[in-house]
Amino acid sequence: MVTSKTLAPAEGIYQVPPEMLYQQSGTFAKLVEMTAKEGYDRINYELISSWMPKLTSCNEWLDSEGVPKIKELQSAAK
Repeated sequence: MVTSKTLAPAEGIYQVPPEMLYQQSGTFAKLVEMTAKEGYDRINYELISSWMPKLTSCNEWLDSEGVPKIKELQSAAK
């Protein structure tokens, strides 16, 4: 199991405790654990976005939804 100590935060990265991920979505928490343990292959963003035109990049998603939601979750954890 991934723990808060296992996922050391990088500079500019917001850390959410795994326990909080499990509270929000067990499936997503398991995905995060699997990714932390096994890694992942590079994603062909151009190919995927050609199938899904409304798909945003990770940075666009972080700016529009991700960072505010992560900050909200961090505030709730305090």
